Amino acid sequence: MTVPAPAGERYARHERIAGWDQRILAASTAVVVGVGALGNEVAKNLALAGVGRLVLCDPDTVSVSNLSRTVLLADSDVGRPNVSAAAAAASIASTAIVAGWMTLIALRLLFARAADARTPSGDRAFGDGWTSSGEEATGGEGTPEQGLLRIDGPTGRTGPVAVRRDPGCPHHQPLDGSVTVLPIDEGASVGDLLAALPLQADPRCWAPVALPGRCPRCDTRYEPAPTDESRLLSCRGCGQPHRIRRTDSLLGVDPTRSLRDLGVPSGEILPVRTSDGEFHWYRLRLRGIR
Repeated sequence: MTVPAPAGERYARHERIAGWDQRILAASTAVVVGVGALGNEVAKNLALAGVGRLVLCDPDTVSVSNLSRTVLLADSDVGRPNVSAAAAAASIASTAIVAGWMTLIALRLLFARAADARTPSGDRAFGDGWTSSGEEATGGEGTPEQGLLRIDGPTGRTGPVAVRRDPGCPHHQPLDGSVTVLPIDEGASVGDLLAALPLQADPRCWAPVALPGRCPRCDTRYEPAPTDESRLLSCRGCGQPHRIRRTDSLLGVDPTRSLRDLGVPSGEILPVRTSDGEFHWYRLRLRGIR
């Protein structure tokens, strides 16, 4: 497809670079993951440079602490989705901007697919929220290494990065066969999920869950939030620091916990290891759909 050169003098300085073709940039799509600080600056520069399509991905809302580190966010944006505020500010440039928030698993799948790695689903999330758009897997059989590229900013050198699949890790399993839709959504408890699965099934979550425990010094029970990403937690009884234990198996989680509390979104595809030792795929019902 032939893309017409930008009109006017907007990109005249770019044309002074030997070999520069603004039409190539205007025909390109750039994805920026996280627009709270560094990504905010990157999004601004890409929009001003004239990239044709800019996809902003961020699950968070604007906080006061963002305002000292960004140019696209203002006091009036506090509480708004990061991507909505950043997209509105960046729209002053002649760039088509798509804003959407994505879960961690959706981000992982997007970039694994872009790197031609095998992924368990084809989730995408552009617009208000995220949707699941298929169960295709990419990548050829017997390919131990994938096409990832390492870029060293200070030296400008690039080189391949070897990525090998771990056969015992659900994150590296191809989504083969069908996906079974469960009769529960993310508002159900872990116990409800186990009851809906075959006997002896071991459902996994994509992000490790923080587990409660007891202080060996004073026997005080500590219970971090399931999605707490801290490494250490201080005991409320004696102040002793404890390393937070984590698991990706929902068998070890309080069965009364809701899946939503564990960071599992609506319509999520969960890897489940069944009694045959193989992984099978189960999708939560989308919220509001019976």
